[in-house]
Amino acid sequence: PDGPTYPLRAGFCTDCFLVQLLEQPPLGEMFNESYAFDMASSQRMMDYYAGMAADLREKWNPQCVIEVGCNTGGLLQHFADIPHLGYEPSTNVMKIARAKGLEVAPRFFGYQSAREERVRLSIATTGEMLIATHVFTHIPNLDDFFEGVRHHLRVTGVVVLEDPSLYEIVRTGAVDHVYDEHSFYLSLPAVKNIAERRGYEVIDA
Repeated sequence: PDGPTYPLRAGFCTDCFLVQLLEQPPLGEMFNESYAFDMASSQRMMDYYAGMAADLREKWNPQCVIEVGCNTGGLLQHFADIPHLGYEPSTNVMKIARAKGLEVAPRFFGYQSAREERVRLSIATTGEMLIATHVFTHIPNLDDFFEGVRHHLRVTGVVVLEDPSLYEIVRTGAVDHVYDEHSFYLSLPAVKNIAERRGYEVIDA
């Protein structure tokens, strides 16, 4: 095959209950100006995110939304009428999101980027909701992710995570979910453990 190769091996942590890849390519090799996935290519996905946005607005009524890994803005566009900020390191899809009039930072999310974007955009200092759909499993440094969350959100803010369930992957034999972009494979006990160790509480699942 062209380019570097990496062994696809997963391990289970008996301390935090995570299933995770033992080796992974550098993030820049996977998420860059040649990123192949455009969420707008699936009308079914676009319809789903329209419904998700409506549900989140009805339940939480956020007045400032931050989305990590916003891709071409298929979800974030439904919050364009309120202060918002997207993070998208893959510049080809980021440019599509910006063309929709969305505020998007062309970078990975974490403590450093959150600190700098908070300074650059005052709207990001009062975030009430941070959304990461099919993104959390891609992030190898969870401590850095939660430090970024802590820097962006109000104390009463809500973090919305959506990722494949390890239980469903095993139950349905969906082995196609196991690939280089996914650092982690999440179960509810693992997510609770991750959250509680960092001062957060799972309130819906």
